Amino acid sequence: MFRRYIDAVLRWFWLVVITTGVAAGIAYLSAERQPVTYTSRVQLLVGPATTSLNPTPNDLRAAAQLLEVYAVLPKMRPFLNEVIDELGLEDISAAQLENKISISTSSTTQLMTIRVEHSERPMATLIADTVAQKIVERSAGGGQVGDAYDQMRQQIERVEQSVERSESTLLELQQQRAAATTDAERETLDDQIDKERNFLSDTERLLISLYTEAQTTPNNRVQIVDPAIRATRVPRDVPTKTMLGAAAGLIIGVALILGLDYLDDTLKSEDALAQVAGVPVLGSIARYRNLHFIGAKRLIVTAQSASRAAQNYRKLGAKIVFLNSNQGFRSLLVGSPRGSQATSEIAANLAAVLGQLGRSVILVDADLRSSTVSKMFGMEKRPGLTDLFGEEVSLNECVVAVEDIDNLFVLPSGQSDNGGGLLASDSMLDLIQHLQSLADLIIIAAPPFQEQAEGIVLASRVNGAMVAAMYGQTRRREVREVMEDLYSLGAQVIGTVLMLSGKRSRRPRFGRRRSRPVAVETVGVPPLSQSEHARKGAG
Repeated sequence: MFRRYIDAVLRWFWLVVITTGVAAGIAYLSAERQPVTYTSRVQLLVGPATTSLNPTPNDLRAAAQLLEVYAVLPKMRPFLNEVIDELGLEDISAAQLENKISISTSSTTQLMTIRVEHSERPMATLIADTVAQKIVERSAGGGQVGDAYDQMRQQIERVEQSVERSESTLLELQQQRAAATTDAERETLDDQIDKERNFLSDTERLLISLYTEAQTTPNNRVQIVDPAIRATRVPRDVPTKTMLGAAAGLIIGVALILGLDYLDDTLKSEDALAQVAGVPVLGSIARYRNLHFIGAKRLIVTAQSASRAAQNYRKLGAKIVFLNSNQGFRSLLVGSPRGSQATSEIAANLAAVLGQLGRSVILVDADLRSSTVSKMFGMEKRPGLTDLFGEEVSLNECVVAVEDIDNLFVLPSGQSDNGGGLLASDSMLDLIQHLQSLADLIIIAAPPFQEQAEGIVLASRVNGAMVAAMYGQTRRREVREVMEDLYSLGAQVIGTVLMLSGKRSRRPRFGRRRSRPVAVETVGVPPLSQSEHARKGAG
């Protein structure tokens, strides 16, 4: 599965390049054309940290809640309209001003940060400062209440200093009392110590009262701790935005490819074909087109014997020989779900390879509508399969030996129009059995299985069937349906073949010997194979 996705990305790599380039270009142009903006910042301290000498956990939780409340204020329409009226911003609406203001809070530090972006540097600073002042005015620490907080703190500090001085004086008097040598001196110091103790007691009671008052006073004070300064220019950061755009384009391209591959039901690998068909894949064939630059169409195994496709056919032929030696089938049908071109190419080239390996082969063109095999060998106007059943000609007149390839004979489709129902008839079964006695192997190029039902029936009349699929064209559903039909009629499927995408063949270079075009001659019934001779002699 993972390999499938990798193949899909590699196959559509140009799409990834395009989406990445387009996204990067859009991001670059967008960053370059982005207007220059400036940002200004103000920080506010919210809660008891500025009013309470010993804030409690409850005070801190209350401060966190207050942060959330004050963070909402700059987003409220009445608040925004008040800022607009104060600054005289007639050309901007409340919604537009809201988009220029951003608020961030920190519950751990009780800080609220106000940021304002604007196309004009002074206006960014002015708006940030005005928003902060408006928040301070709405807090319990704003205006006169704020002055009362400051006066109370100053009074507490003065009383604390008085207590410290009284304690120091009392300690000094006690030291003098201990060092006194006369009764009169000791009596004088005792009176001073009593007065200082009374003063210290009164001062401490006053300090406690001030502490209590400070603790019971509302603690939702807001104070500006970092006022707005000169606004700074917001960097456009073109390289970073371009890279982010390219990354987004890459992701989009890959996602698009995976989506297309998921929706694409066609076969694009041997693994996929084997999984759908449930039988081994005997090989993949590199397909070539336009093999007719000398004259008549030729077989790739003879016209370009050193090509990749020819090598693929030779490997396929070797596998067929091996399977034949183990299973002993005498007739092999080659068919595909749709289309006859690939089927005919595989059947013809496989028959030629087996002939080169010393096996006598009769190639039967059973695709009566297209007659592709017959056309490949220039036999489309010769009598053939359909004419045999019309009792117009004999088998000796129909079977033709291929001049350039030893051991290869062809039974063309024929010229008669009496082919209806022929392939599914008992006469066709008798013919196949008779042909099996004349050669080592019978290879039948079948009509498309899903276009002509006779092809499925014919597959059940032979010893083995091989299903061909076209890369990027044959659908998984089609192969699955064909396999179900073949098995329902008892056909013996020995394997499948994947025909790859086509390429144009190259003209031979100057100085190279050209292969002769395929020639045919009429002969009698093909001679018996050596094995048949031995069997008949023994009989």
